[in-house]
Amino acid sequence: MSDTLSDVKKNDRYLKRLGSLRLERESYMSHWKDITDYLLPRSGRYFLEDRNKGDRRNNKINDSTGTRALGVLSAGMMAGMSSPARKWFDLTLADRELSEFMPVKIWLNDVVEIMRDIFARSNVYRVLAGLYEEMGAFGTGCVLLFRDNKDLIRLYPQTVGEFMIGQDNRYEVDTIYREFQMQVGAAAREFGPENLSSGLQDLFKKGEVDQWTTIVHAIQPRQERNTLKLSNTNMPFESIFLEPGADEGRFLRESGFKTFPALAPRWVTRGGDVYGSDCPGMTALGDIRQLQDNQLKKAKGID
Repeated sequence: MSDTLSDVKKNDRYLKRLGSLRLERESYMSHWKDITDYLLPRSGRYFLEDRNKGDRRNNKINDSTGTRALGVLSAGMMAGMSSPARKWFDLTLADRELSEFMPVKIWLNDVVEIMRDIFARSNVYRVLAGLYEEMGAFGTGCVLLFRDNKDLIRLYPQTVGEFMIGQDNRYEVDTIYREFQMQVGAAAREFGPENLSSGLQDLFKKGEVDQWTTIVHAIQPRQERNTLKLSNTNMPFESIFLEPGADEGRFLRESGFKTFPALAPRWVTRGGDVYGSDCPGMTALGDIRQLQDNQLKKAKGID
């Protein structure tokens, strides 16, 4: 009984942090929505039910100049920083003298080639292109980096509205919270039916596997851990999946990471701001809206 009460308190702690991070993000939402409407109509998820919607979303775009310019920016960043066609990174050691030792140089070069091959076989380059686009449009991007049984690594891109971030005392992002929906059948396969709440277990047993449920994923520094143990529940960063309304007060999954498993670049941050700003999408939004208005009036005049 005491363990269950302890778990309930732990769940409440994560849900409280979720609410705090959501409130921190709230002031950016209206601005992001405008950028979505006028620049990237398929990006941005501002409601949990925003999924698999194929309806037309570019109703406010009469001239795609801004969207195409953002594509050029994304392509330029990709070519300049992480082009798959060239050796865009290298490895070295803190000991400069040792790094010049020929056997060490050969080994480092071999590791670089192995890493480039892994990147090429996985979805790294495809996701990075989208990440640069989100950075340019919204000022903040997010990609989760997990190990993969097939490709060794796999990147999972997030779009604005899907994630919330937090930073440490050095103004570096060290926290990612996600709130998303998953079908009952997929949740059972991912976490195991025995780890679902009683309500979801009942749905799964009845065969209602296509019902959607809300799940919270928290990645953040672990507050309490035993540094003498090597288990994933004692690693520096914790990864928690939970159901907000679970009666049992238990986690869907609890694991961890040795290093922060996410890329969360921000275009420009002012002072202690958490989210990026002054990106091209934000800067050009007024011009883009004026362009759409002018093009609409021009079309009416021609008509």
